Amino acid sequence: MKERLQKHRTCLLLAVYAAAVLCMAYSFAVTRTQCSDYVSIDGDFQSYNVFRRILAGQLPYRDFANYIGMAPVVCNLPFLALHNSFTASLFVTNFTACVLFCTAVLLLIYLTTASLPLACLVSALLPKFVHSQILLRLLGARYGTVLTELFEGLYTPGNSMRVARSFLPFLLTAAAGLCLRLLRRRGRKADILPYLSRPRFMTAAGFVLGLFVVWSNDYGLACPAALAVLMIVCQIAVNRAPVRQFLAGLVGFATAATVGVLVSAALCTGGHPGAWFAATGQTAAYQFFYFNGSEGKAIVPYIFTTPRLLAVTAAYLAVLVFYLMRLVRGKAQNRDVGLVFILLSLAAGTYAYVCGGSGYHCPEPIEGYGLVVCLGFLCAGLRRIPHAPAAAAAALVLLAGYYGRAAITLRPEPEGFYSEALQGYTTYEKALVGAAEATDGEPVFSLYATGLELAKGQFQPTGYDYIIHALGAEARQRYCRQFLDGDYTYVQVPSLSVNVWLANQNWDLYRYILNGYEPYYDTEYSHILKKTDAPAPQAEVTVQAVQRDDGAWELRCQSSRTDCFVADVQITYDTAFADFGSALLALGRRAVTADTTCCAQPSPYYGLALPAAGTQNIPVLMQNGTGTAVLRGAYGKGVTLQLHSAVYQQAVRPLAG
Repeated sequence: MKERLQKHRTCLLLAVYAAAVLCMAYSFAVTRTQCSDYVSIDGDFQSYNVFRRILAGQLPYRDFANYIGMAPVVCNLPFLALHNSFTASLFVTNFTACVLFCTAVLLLIYLTTASLPLACLVSALLPKFVHSQILLRLLGARYGTVLTELFEGLYTPGNSMRVARSFLPFLLTAAAGLCLRLLRRRGRKADILPYLSRPRFMTAAGFVLGLFVVWSNDYGLACPAALAVLMIVCQIAVNRAPVRQFLAGLVGFATAATVGVLVSAALCTGGHPGAWFAATGQTAAYQFFYFNGSEGKAIVPYIFTTPRLLAVTAAYLAVLVFYLMRLVRGKAQNRDVGLVFILLSLAAGTYAYVCGGSGYHCPEPIEGYGLVVCLGFLCAGLRRIPHAPAAAAAALVLLAGYYGRAAITLRPEPEGFYSEALQGYTTYEKALVGAAEATDGEPVFSLYATGLELAKGQFQPTGYDYIIHALGAEARQRYCRQFLDGDYTYVQVPSLSVNVWLANQNWDLYRYILNGYEPYYDTEYSHILKKTDAPAPQAEVTVQAVQRDDGAWELRCQSSRTDCFVADVQITYDTAFADFGSALLALGRRAVTADTTCCAQPSPYYGLALPAAGTQNIPVLMQNGTGTAVLRGAYGKGVTLQLHSAVYQQAVRPLAG
């Protein structure tokens, strides 16, 4: 009788919690759709273009690039299939982001406190607490802004649905907990630690985690890596099963994971798993230098010279060591193992970005959820206070009532005019009405596909809705070739605030755009260029390559033409590590940096990064008959650059500032 009463209380508590979270998520989502404005480079269309293409019958990776992975699709598409529009996608993605974040917080607080009422209250309160800007008032602009932006990147979709991508370890941990509960009800052992050395379990776990590798490009791979580490640690420190048995389990884990990847890749590509492998491999190899997130430093020195990353790393290591010591001493419970798995996965996912070339620019999961774990440690002390869980449950009921009343009475006034293309209100009249009329029904080649494609009823023709997703030598060649073969009348590029970096880093395409197109129409966030028959600038340029004492190569360009133009120079080169130590510090990754630009005015986005070797075209800005570009192996003297040739190709109009 007592157990049944406790079960009813738990169900009632979870029902109240679900009502509170759903009402809060609804209010956030409705507020976001008050105005369906967007920025050309943000994640709103990065997400919706994927949904839109799938709902039109296209297959991910086979027909278009799905840069993030399948997490946003799995979490959002079932709801969006009921009503396919951009405004609906804003509602759905904001709604699911809030729900996923609250669920993750619920699990973390429960794992650290073992108190469901406290976990429910903190989880339902945290997003609203951050959204209310109380942190700014308590901590001031300096620290309050950092924390507010950190959590906003988790309970909102952000640029790339990080909350959905990083939800995978939480999903797997919750599923494992439910399986253990079922085992306990059947009278079987429900301690997870012994299973981590059993070949059958390891093989089954490998297959399940392999199925989820396509979940995202970061956490899909991080979770199998984290579980493998956890298995090895438990084998060494706790289980000590026969070595042959454990090795058989590891082989089974790896084999089954490979099979799981093949199955899931085949499912999401319509039977063409090779398309997923090709896209993933090219992306991983190309983005290292393309985004240059380590700012030209070798990876290990970059980690140790980035204070915020180093502090987070130290804190994570301390927590992990604490829990691993509990494992070694035999004091760890299932909750501890689940928490270690989540922390290991978050750390692996973050470091995949750091070592993959994007630098420390995605801190939300590792820092945000790390702070939640710290909050859980504080709440663990509250659990010992008499009647604290009951007080938390009562507070949750009041909170649910408040959220419910707010959701019912919420009536935000729409902003701007109603757009049939977006099926929502927007202030972007130029981008959605004027641009569509100005381009006379002609297709537009957009480097960032946004609302104009909706208004014109077209898709970005290359399958890469964002040019920064066209990664890999083959992908870039195909992208440029399709642009040239298509002979498009109009090109849409983002506003100059990001256009300078795009033009420098994507010179393989911009050298055609700048010579073949002229300014035509400006929208709220972009420039539309129109094909022109005006002759390209003509100039004779001589290029002299001189190696400097510091190992860098200086390209000195001379021309009789004294006005401002860009010399398109093709270079052939290769690189090598100066010594074994340099290779270790860089984790085997090489790159080249070039101090050069195609912009006529000074810009903070000066320079570009290049692959480790090959043939590339680079821009050299010419003014008063001269221009220079400096090429060097990345990481100071750790990488040596050998320049084989530097040949002038053509004169190109400079990017206007």
